[in-house]
Amino acid sequence: MIFIALIGIFLFAILSYFKENTILSLPFIFHSFWFMIVFLSMFHFFGLFEISNKTYSIVLLGNLFFYFGTLTSNIKLFCRNKLHIQTLNFKYRKNLMYILLFFAILIMLKKIMLLLPIILTSGITSARTEMILNESLNLSGFLLTLQVYFAKPFIRCVSIILMVDLFQNKINIKNIIKVLLITMLSFLSDGGRSVMIQLFISLCILLFYYRKKISKKNKKKIMYSILIIGILTSLLTIERGVNLLENFYTYYAGSLVFFSKSLDMNYLFNSTFLYGVNGFQGIFRPIFGILNIFGIQDFSLLSKANSFLMDCQNTVFYVSPNIKMNYFVTCFGYMYKDCGIFGLIVESFVFGAIMSRFRMKKGDIYQVSCFILFAQGILFSMSITPFASYNFIMTFVYIYVITNNFKKKLRIKVYK
Repeated sequence: MIFIALIGIFLFAILSYFKENTILSLPFIFHSFWFMIVFLSMFHFFGLFEISNKTYSIVLLGNLFFYFGTLTSNIKLFCRNKLHIQTLNFKYRKNLMYILLFFAILIMLKKIMLLLPIILTSGITSARTEMILNESLNLSGFLLTLQVYFAKPFIRCVSIILMVDLFQNKINIKNIIKVLLITMLSFLSDGGRSVMIQLFISLCILLFYYRKKISKKNKKKIMYSILIIGILTSLLTIERGVNLLENFYTYYAGSLVFFSKSLDMNYLFNSTFLYGVNGFQGIFRPIFGILNIFGIQDFSLLSKANSFLMDCQNTVFYVSPNIKMNYFVTCFGYMYKDCGIFGLIVESFVFGAIMSRFRMKKGDIYQVSCFILFAQGILFSMSITPFASYNFIMTFVYIYVITNNFKKKLRIKVYK
């Protein structure tokens, strides 16, 4: 089954490339990413356990209907053939962005001050562990709500917008440092490597896209920044006392083993379906996060979806004789939990349809920022589907608010 899955996913990647005529398309990135994961899983390095044919079938089916979803951009129902509205977005709400950023930073600094003594004495990894075990190291009440639904996603939004603006307008050390400082703020408040990896992904994509526009001198600045981020992320991994190569391989190929074991054990994937709420709980969670403050409780399916997420975090399987893993149930696991194969088909299709709407367009800060955000989501889809993450959804909302008001719409006729 693994060879059928590899051939199928490779075919979808090639078709996606020829459809957009570039490797910088979200469908191509998605299929290429999952081709890499399935390919790596063939070798069972570090004693990686076997993966069931059912798991590979689910991954292949998810990729198939994701590809079908991307084809909706060419269907008349979704796309006007004679009249196309081209949107150009050259500006964004800088004043509003910096005012909100000020308040977001204050909230994050409050969180950092709680962790700072442990960071200084024991390091960031110990601080992250203590944060999980000790509630007093976390914000509470209304401040916690502001942190998770406003501060963290808004800072992520600002980081993406500033990076896009950096490449679109002027690359200099001052602006690069500004982006790095915002990223470091997020890192210190959370302790995870994900913010560093997100920055690494963003800079690589933007450097490739704008490579013909920027000077050799500026290319070197960005490449040095990427190198520094890569080294820091590697050092953070080594600080955890793990083998760097083993950790990388396990995070990707190991996700299929974790998903496979979850299916076999039937603990996470019992007969209880969540009917779309699980895969899209990131949309519902911020709404009910606010309503919870006023005493309005989550509806039943949302509570069960949240329980599924927590169960994924708390469930630990051996993915090899010596390596444990949790959480990485893959984006397809979230879809499958909603309504079995039917949920996988529908949500993969919707995922692909949404992804096909965002492209890299010079001058359009909204489109490029959304492309970067969705690319980040794809490259973390070995753990979770982006729409199940409220951080992802709120970042998208803030990008829309900050960039979507200065649009110049030009009506041009397009004949196909």
